[in-house]
Amino acid sequence: MWTNVTTDGVLYDETPPESGWIKDGEDTEKDMIYSPLASTVSANWDDFSDPESGIDNYVISIWKTNPSEGSQSTENIHDRESLPAGTRSIKWHHFHLHHGDNVYTEIEAVNKAVLRQEFIQTVTQLT
Repeated sequence: MWTNVTTDGVLYDETPPESGWIKDGEDTEKDMIYSPLASTVSANWDDFSDPESGIDNYVISIWKTNPSEGSQSTENIHDRESLPAGTRSIKWHHFHLHHGDNVYTEIEAVNKAVLRQEFIQTVTQLT
């Protein structure tokens, strides 16, 4: 006598998530272009999807440049932070921005097979 047991199987997913959109600011209808807030960065996003395994999490980072200071170098001002799949916005208040800074929000959608789709948002300029 013996018992036969099998697993329920594994879905092979070799494709990264499909890109959605991201906007600077809190308004889902309009992308913020300028901000007077030196300590706050906000962004919202949606429509990232993965038909095979679904979205597991989002990885967000914040970057800045300041061309008016004569530098084109990009500086990371908030390291990559993982947020749950249901998250659709951030509003973080720990920055020290200066007049003329261009702030970028970068998002990566990560599916449950741990494949990534990187998407970089356009600029919000600090006024």
